[in-house]
Amino acid sequence: MIVILLAAGSLTVSFGQMSGYSMMPELSNGDVVLITKEQPKAFDLVYLKTPNKVNERSVRRVIGMPGDELYYQDDQLVVNGQGKTERYLNSRKADLVEGVLTPDFTLEKLTGKNKVPQGHYFVLGDNRQGATDSRDYHFVKQSEIIGVVAARVFPLDAIKTY
Repeated sequence: MIVILLAAGSLTVSFGQMSGYSMMPELSNGDVVLITKEQPKAFDLVYLKTPNKVNERSVRRVIGMPGDELYYQDDQLVVNGQGKTERYLNSRKADLVEGVLTPDFTLEKLTGKNKVPQGHYFVLGDNRQGATDSRDYHFVKQSEIIGVVAARVFPLDAIKTY
């Protein structure tokens, strides 16, 4: 399957390597991912040029799309007035002894804006307590997103599609 994708459109797919622990347990340091050149959708994993870091690449999850209003309250994500279930965080929440995985915040308190600006995204790491993400560097420009993570291809015993 991967060979066919590469042969069919070498300009539309590439590979990247996960660096750090911000996406644990979904991705670990050193994992290799297959990246497709498509527009991200809500909750996609994206491979991006890390804002404010020269030559650093990272993987984060899209939480806010252009035009979205969002906030966290009592460990619950609310986007455009609707509570969202984040199943990918279930194992992290189950491991909590006490407290919350994602502390309360609003876009306005973090960024001074009440909506994600056009041409930008709001991204978070799944390892919410240890991730550097849009809570730190605010919005990610569309031009900083290299592509959408389609699969983890290494290590071989952990191959997974997204």
